[in-house]
Amino acid sequence: LIKNSELNISSIKNLSNYFIDYIKKPQRYLHFEDDLYIGVDMNTNMHYICYKDIVMFDIDDQKLEDISLKSNDSYLIYKSNNGFHIFLTNRRIDYDSDECINYMIDMKTDIKYIICTHLRGYSVRLNKKKETETIYELVHEHNKHLADKDIVDLINIHILFAEQFWNVV
Repeated sequence: LIKNSELNISSIKNLSNYFIDYIKKPQRYLHFEDDLYIGVDMNTNMHYICYKDIVMFDIDDQKLEDISLKSNDSYLIYKSNNGFHIFLTNRRIDYDSDECINYMIDMKTDIKYIICTHLRGYSVRLNKKKETETIYELVHEHNKHLADKDIVDLINIHILFAEQFWNVV
């Protein structure tokens, strides 16, 4: 169904209806504030941080030089196990907005991540899935001079907590 869908706002919202049960799992919230929450999936022991309007693009199977970054935006780019986690650092976009969906499609974000983001927010794992995974590494800062310090500080929380939870499997 996902592979055969044309990616647009309408298709993402329609596909979201099928994913709602996938993300409804027993969870415990470890920390909660206006901009983010930190939780753990009780079935898998997966720890994560979820942002309301701090944009993260989960891009897999692409080389950094092939990613189309917008020249009027700034980003922090972290290497993940399968690709990159790219954070928008100069502005906020609500996770459930049409603007979010369009931007994520334009950036060729993983479709499952777009759907899950639309349902609950910009989420990133804080612990590894497999023993061989390494912690996220900052590999590039794009238009650093445009970055909003408050946004960057909130993004850096994910690395701080990943350092705490990374060995929890």
